[in-house]
Amino acid sequence: MRIPTRGRKGSFQAATQAAASEGGKVFTQTVGGQVLATVTNPLPERLATPILNWGSKQFAQGASGTVRAVLREPLRTNSTWSLVEHPLLRVNPFVRISSR
Repeated sequence: MRIPTRGRKGSFQAATQAAASEGGKVFTQTVGGQVLATVTNPLPERLATPILNWGSKQFAQGASGTVRAVLREPLRTNSTWSLVEHPLLRVNPFVRISSR
């Protein structure tokens, strides 16, 4: 599901609400996600991004069930979703990516 929102905060809120309504989780609701968010918060983006991408990789590889991505337009080709999560989820045999 692609939701036009204003800024990362709007995207995050939309994803969190969607996950809660469907009994799922977003990355930052996991213990690992919370640790990485705490560690990377004071870092500049160029240092935090590779660390968060590593965490997203672990999350995507460990996912199971139906996965629904909440993305904002326009979708960046260099986003974590495009470069890390989506390629891994597509080949994960325990995942079905929902288009709704």
